[in-house]
Amino acid sequence: YSEAYVSSKLMCASLLLELLASVICPSADSECEHFGINSALKYINDNYKSEISIESLLNVSRTSESTLRRGFIAEVGLPPVRYINKVRMNKAYELLTGTELSVGNIATEVGIPDISYFSKLFRNFYGISPSQVRSKTV
Repeated sequence: YSEAYVSSKLMCASLLLELLASVICPSADSECEHFGINSALKYINDNYKSEISIESLLNVSRTSESTLRRGFIAEVGLPPVRYINKVRMNKAYELLTGTELSVGNIATEVGIPDISYFSKLFRNFYGISPSQVRSKTV
């Protein structure tokens, strides 16, 4: 690319940036390619029983809040808080249908100690209350 044309210089710059990107993010499956959310997803799945803040997700993913949000929407189709609630509600449904734990204990087990908030959130996700799910499986 010894020509003095602008396009030649741009081509060189593009190739250098591509090379740099391949050094920083060597594989298509790397967290760089997934907006840094792979570690955040793992963190949520490992810690859904605890309080999870956006700040903790930002620390784990090493990204900005807007990038984290865009990444979640691109990868799982939901913003981070909605994904956290989805993980919790899926686990709650599993516990409601597979154990004899009380609804209150299940709420605490999935990281939502306020039973009325838990019931409201559950109803928003599934369209029925936790106790209705429990009565259908008994």
